[in-house]
Amino acid sequence: MSQSFAHLMCTGQDHFMQTDPIAGYATVYTLDQITDFIRFDRTLRQGNKTSYDPSPAGYFDFARIYNQEPLVQTKFSLFDDNRTIIISGPQKGLPTVVLGGNTIDATAHVMLTPIPKHNT
Repeated sequence: MSQSFAHLMCTGQDHFMQTDPIAGYATVYTLDQITDFIRFDRTLRQGNKTSYDPSPAGYFDFARIYNQEPLVQTKFSLFDDNRTIIISGPQKGLPTVVLGGNTIDATAHVMLTPIPKHNT
C-alpha cells in the first residue's frame, strides 16, 4: 500500500518531522518513538488498554495529526470524550505505517525500504 504524507517527512536517519496543519508547529519523532506508537495502537485495538493506562509520550498528538493526513488510509486509535476507544482506520490489527516511502513494521522494528531524506 503506497501512501502520501502531507504532514510527515523524514528529516534524517531515524528522525521524522510532523507538522500540525492547524497550529503550524513541528515536532520531531524518532523511529523508536513511532514504533512505540504503533505498538500502543495495536494494544488499543486488541482492547488491552483503557484511557487511564499510560501511553507513550507524544502518542495522542502524533495520532491526532497523523489521522488528519488526507491521502493516508491507515489511522491510529484515539479516545473520544467518553473515554471510548475510537478506531477510525480500516485495519483491526497492527498497522504497517508507510512514512514517505519508508515502511516500518513495529513487530520487527526494521526498515523495509530506503528513507528519502528532506534536504534543508
